[in-house]
Amino acid sequence: MVGRLFLLHAGVLMLQASILVSGQLNSPPRLKPGSETYFQVSEGAAIGEVLFSLRATDSDAGDVLTFSALTDETRSLVDLGTPVKGSDGVWSCELLLKTQLDRDQGLDTRKLFFEVSDKSAQVSIYIMMIITDINDNPPTFLGLPYKTSIPEDFEVGKDFFTVSARDPDMGNGGSVEYTFETNRREFKETFDIHPYLGHIALNRSLDYEQRSFYHLKVSATDLGDQRCPGATCLCNASTTQCDGEPVDLFITVEDVQDTPPEFERLLNMYYVPENRNVGDAILQVQAVDGDRGVDVPNQIRYSFTTNNPNPFSIDEISGTISVKERLDAADPRSTGGLYILAVTATEVSPTGSSAPADIDPSRSTSQTNVSIIVTDVDDHAPQFNHLTYSANVLENTPSGAPLTVSPTIEVSDKDQGENSRFRISVKRNGVPYNGFTTLPGEGQIIQGSSRVTITVGDTTELDYETENVIAFQLVLTEEHANEDAHLPSRPPATATVVLNLSDANDNSPTFPPSQPRSFSVSEDLAPGEVIGTVTAQDADSGDFGNVTFNLEMDGHEEEFNISSEGVIRLAKTLDREVRSAYSLVVIATDSPSSPASQQRTSRLPITANVLDVNDLDPQWTLVIPVVSVQESALPDTKITDLIAVDRDQGLNGEIEYSIAPGTNGSTLFVVRKIDGRAELSVGSSLVGHSGLLVVKVKATDKGASPRTSEAEVTVLVIDENQFTPVFTNPDEGQYNVSTGELPEIIVDEEEPINTVLMQFKATDRDQGVNGEINYFLVPSLNKDFEFFMVDRETGYLRAARRLDREAKESYEIQVKAEDLGQPAARASILTMRVRLRDIDDHTPTFASQVMPLTMSVQEENNSANIGVVEASDADSELSNRGVCYYLFGGDFLSRLKLNKDTGNLSLKEKINRETTQLFDVVIKASPRCNLDPLTFVTPEDLADSASTATGGRSTSSSLATPPEAYNASDASLLWVRVTVLDVNDNPPQFSHQTLSTGILFDVPRDTEIMNLAVSSGNSQTLLARKLMIMK
Repeated sequence: MVGRLFLLHAGVLMLQASILVSGQLNSPPRLKPGSETYFQVSEGAAIGEVLFSLRATDSDAGDVLTFSALTDETRSLVDLGTPVKGSDGVWSCELLLKTQLDRDQGLDTRKLFFEVSDKSAQVSIYIMMIITDINDNPPTFLGLPYKTSIPEDFEVGKDFFTVSARDPDMGNGGSVEYTFETNRREFKETFDIHPYLGHIALNRSLDYEQRSFYHLKVSATDLGDQRCPGATCLCNASTTQCDGEPVDLFITVEDVQDTPPEFERLLNMYYVPENRNVGDAILQVQAVDGDRGVDVPNQIRYSFTTNNPNPFSIDEISGTISVKERLDAADPRSTGGLYILAVTATEVSPTGSSAPADIDPSRSTSQTNVSIIVTDVDDHAPQFNHLTYSANVLENTPSGAPLTVSPTIEVSDKDQGENSRFRISVKRNGVPYNGFTTLPGEGQIIQGSSRVTITVGDTTELDYETENVIAFQLVLTEEHANEDAHLPSRPPATATVVLNLSDANDNSPTFPPSQPRSFSVSEDLAPGEVIGTVTAQDADSGDFGNVTFNLEMDGHEEEFNISSEGVIRLAKTLDREVRSAYSLVVIATDSPSSPASQQRTSRLPITANVLDVNDLDPQWTLVIPVVSVQESALPDTKITDLIAVDRDQGLNGEIEYSIAPGTNGSTLFVVRKIDGRAELSVGSSLVGHSGLLVVKVKATDKGASPRTSEAEVTVLVIDENQFTPVFTNPDEGQYNVSTGELPEIIVDEEEPINTVLMQFKATDRDQGVNGEINYFLVPSLNKDFEFFMVDRETGYLRAARRLDREAKESYEIQVKAEDLGQPAARASILTMRVRLRDIDDHTPTFASQVMPLTMSVQEENNSANIGVVEASDADSELSNRGVCYYLFGGDFLSRLKLNKDTGNLSLKEKINRETTQLFDVVIKASPRCNLDPLTFVTPEDLADSASTATGGRSTSSSLATPPEAYNASDASLLWVRVTVLDVNDNPPQFSHQTLSTGILFDVPRDTEIMNLAVSSGNSQTLLARKLMIMK
């Protein structure tokens, strides 16, 4: 009887035996060692997402593995992908999510069962799927709705309510934070919520009378990832975090006895006539308990707050205010009849007892002010403060001028308001008098009291020669507000005003109509000469009628003076060119012995016109001292403008222009007067007159005695640019460009940038700047000019870019020699060729070869040829392209031979394919052919050569990586991979010397137990058989 052999490994129960089926030995699939027995997946994973990969191997060549789910639960959760065999022989099958996961509503682990089969044997696999949590549920409030009440005297800082929310997520996603959702500062300052416990506490005192109800919004937010991934997310997709919906919290404030009484609305002011009787009720104040939310309000008691004396009393129970004594609007205890009464309302218990002594009075009493005005009745007549007034008045006092009256006039009526209204009027001998008026005026109503000012009305009444004393009366008449009232008839009040007149200087000097208003004076008149006389008269007598004269200078510096008798003289020398006229004012003043304040004056404007004389030379205002003109300029060509001015008047200021003789340019130029300016032009040909020419232009006025002035102008006659530059190096006359014969220079390639390659030279027969030459490179379509640069002044040609003969052998450039001539430059262009001389600046490379280069050689052949390698050299000249080849590294260097001249690679010693299927060789290409053939052989290759010499065997290098000596960045190295070809030189052999297996006791006949394989030492298998159960 044969027993069973099992092994539980990595969650897989496997039969550790090969079975012989149909004469062949078959091995069952095996779970890949190191595979996990569980995997984790987020509950937010999307359907179709790859969760895990099953991996298994089968040692039987050619077997195809299949994967399948064993249970319904497994099939409901995952789909199996298509099995794929990797390059390493391992089969893998992806598990894809089939059903959306939700850890919060189901299990957080699931057992998955699978089977792996190669059609002959099956293996069961058990794997645990662990579902991890994501934050996909918002918090949910419990115990809704939220309503509570709190007395207004609740202690600050204590909790009075608790909210609670639940979140089924794990970790931070299931931890809840509570907040108020409100922008109202009052709510945030009144209440506080514990962020994690949900306890709501009072932050500051409540006041039922201010607010009796609060409506808050409470939010619960979990502390998990604010993003809400996965298809199971219950959050609102429009929000940025997984928050629960805010809920309402209603808080009702309960009233307590803590508010003082409140007065009902009172009038701003109460009016009481002063003739009201004692005991009359005036008004009633009323107050109510300020705590309106209590069931039984307190009673109210009334009193006056202070003991200030007043003519009123208040009833303690009803709050009625009555007249306590006779009223008087003028009572000094009032302010103009106004009484402000402070009334106190005090709460007492409903039974009538006072508030306890420990109660804060501010919570049981209130105060208000009641304003009562005692109004007046008409019981007084208006009156003056004196019966007689006097004043001194000048006869020339103007109308409207106020008089200084002694004593001051004051009028008043002791009644108040409308009862104190009256008017004032002016009368003389019982009839109205308009010689004087009053302020307030006769038409104005005076109320209460006023100061009265007397002003002049009709100035004709003030005539000292007619009447020097004037007396008149002021009368006060009552103005009753109510004409229908039966008031006692009272006579008007009267006062007398006496005015004493004084004589005055009331006439001003006058100028006769025949008085001249202008005078003329020549600018060369000597100081002290008389230019005119003025006269005036004054109608006043005595000193008031005497007149003197002086001048008011209008911004002048005393060029004129006047005597007291009116004679005007010149005080300073005049200059008409500075000022042609003077505006003077003659002032006539009377009463010279009186103070200035009592004098009267008159003003007479006069004009002094200054007559011109020819006393100034013309002055040049525009002269350009140096000008230029081309020698080819034609006659009448304008050169410049000159301007001279003469500030004299008339012909004395008119100017003519001419050219003064005696200069080297006086005969070559002409001058014309155009629009007041002198236009200097070419008079005759300037050819042959280049250089500096001096011209003097003369300006002459037209005065009786003409005056002149000269201006000197230097004219630079400019030489013309007539010759074109000619190249002398290279000499352009030695080459025929039209036949392709160009000047040429040969330079080495790779000359450093900015190296001088040659110097261009050119000559110009012109003089000065016309003969100075600059050099330029001319841009061309072939862009050869971009590789060079030329010094503008010296003509040095330099390299501007790298010159590489392998890229371009020659360049054609155009050089321009251009003079600095004026007005137009002249230039010559030279085309030349720059040819590059090759230098040995490149090394041999295998850059075009795809690595590795593959070759083959037959085994067991001591001198077999492997192949030929070839490198390239970019240098142009054959002498610079020499290449030699050397073994640089790799395998079996001691068995190889490389011809350094031809690159032929061959064996010096045979190689066995059964031990070495392939090997690598690194070959170095070098321009140096004088090196020893073993210069580049590595120490490892030397050691290998030594082991070979002593009979040891070497192994080939890795098939997947280049040899250590190969550097991909070095293009002079070639990686050669040599495949060893097989020959039939080995007998067959069993793959194992000892074979064993295990089988079940009741295995049926023809069941495969194992495979028997026989192979030769060569590359192919010769025989394969199956061992089977017969009987």
